[in-house]
Amino acid sequence: MQYRQLGNTELRLSELSLGTVALGMPYGVGEEARGAGAVPPPTDSEAVALIHHAIDRGLNFFDTARAYGRSEELLGKALRDRRHRVLVATKIACRYNDGGALPRRELTEQMAGSLHTSLRLLGTDHVDLLLLHSASNDLLENSDAIALLKRFQAQGKARCKSPSTFWISAWPLRFCLALKPLAQAKSRAVKRASAALSPPLTVQSAALKFILAHESIATALVGVRDIAELETCF
Repeated sequence: MQYRQLGNTELRLSELSLGTVALGMPYGVGEEARGAGAVPPPTDSEAVALIHHAIDRGLNFFDTARAYGRSEELLGKALRDRRHRVLVATKIACRYNDGGALPRRELTEQMAGSLHTSLRLLGTDHVDLLLLHSASNDLLENSDAIALLKRFQAQGKARCKSPSTFWISAWPLRFCLALKPLAQAKSRAVKRASAALSPPLTVQSAALKFILAHESIATALVGVRDIAELETCF
């Protein structure tokens, strides 16, 4: 496994890292995400075995969130005697459940409570990367939210901080570059292009090769449910 520096931080991440949303709750993309088609998570023992296998394969970065069901709890259980070997990122819940913006006082309480719960479930006194979950423009412009992230960092509860965003437009990207965002995107063209290669590649292999060909990208975050799925990424 190769390791890369995350921007100008002190963190060195494995080129492959593990996203854990599918371990903590029923999850899917596209039609699957709408309920009936979502795939249920693995059992607790299967989730822990996957995390342990990932560490044995050299993965040292694990991504979770308050919103990912039991993901933090399971990750904490799996890392009980392995926390010193890995880097953990979690995402703060910083909006109403319906996505609405929180007023100043409630935002502060929500962020502090979210981080406290995350640390307790993860069984650690700090995370290596702390993110604002699905950070919209109004949240990125909120000086209180950014100031609170800095306070958590100063308190030693987070080594590094960043937004996590789905929005792909010029202004949020310019704002986020200084904070080292994690972003998620997908394209139907990947399937067609990967099949047309000689020799043909799976979508997973083609996507990972494409992502990791860019030296500015620190890690490719993969979401898998079991060891067999993880092995297809190597």
